[in-house]
Amino acid sequence: MKTAGDILKKLSYPGRGIILGLTPDGENLAAAYFLTGRSENSRSRVLKFKKNRISVQPFNCKIENPSLVIYDSVAKFKNFIVISNGNHTETIVQHLNKKLSFAQAMRTRNFENDPPIFTPRIAACAKLDRKNRSYAYKMAIIQSATEPCSTQRFFFEFANPLSGQGHLIYTYCGKEEAEPKAFSQTPKLIKIPNNVNSFLHNIWSSLNSKNKVSLFVEFLNLNTGNCIRKIINKNKKTERFCE
Repeated sequence: MKTAGDILKKLSYPGRGIILGLTPDGENLAAAYFLTGRSENSRSRVLKFKKNRISVQPFNCKIENPSLVIYDSVAKFKNFIVISNGNHTETIVQHLNKKLSFAQAMRTRNFENDPPIFTPRIAACAKLDRKNRSYAYKMAIIQSATEPCSTQRFFFEFANPLSGQGHLIYTYCGKEEAEPKAFSQTPKLIKIPNNVNSFLHNIWSSLNSKNKVSLFVEFLNLNTGNCIRKIINKNKKTERFCE
């Protein structure tokens, strides 16, 4: 089975990506969110810790069209963890707060309004059950079909995740083209390590050196609820830790 790095090192421009999975010892939920960018606008960003959130923020400059590139990428809400590549993170949280579903939330949203690319919206949601030491997760991809007015929504449910395995989705197929093509496959099955540092560096070292921007990873212990959260930003050249 391939690692996330095995897949990502072959892609010059995957856009933004999400990983969810379970460590081989069955102890930790593993989560990740990464950013890559080609334009100065996209590269001038960092990930920052907020209360129960991970936020995409500008780095020492004014960002053009902030509604598409500045957002909360990760949110913890009750026993849910939500990850997305846009402001639909908040849409999902609002729906969960109303006891509605992840799928209902994603059905209210469309692909991004950034013609001619029409970037897909991707998202994932994990539900934790600490009492029974279990969790399940779902993923979704919303993309444009052949015509911009036509929307395709794909949903994937992983009810009984296996230890040592996870899934990876990202926005683009990986080629650095003038108009990058949307990721149009099912989530990719990947191997998850037991060590959070190995998880972080496997992903970060495999992202294209010119295009990579930021990476967030988290290991959440299903027994204790304790977590290790790490961010690495290319612009800051440092890692940040929060336990």
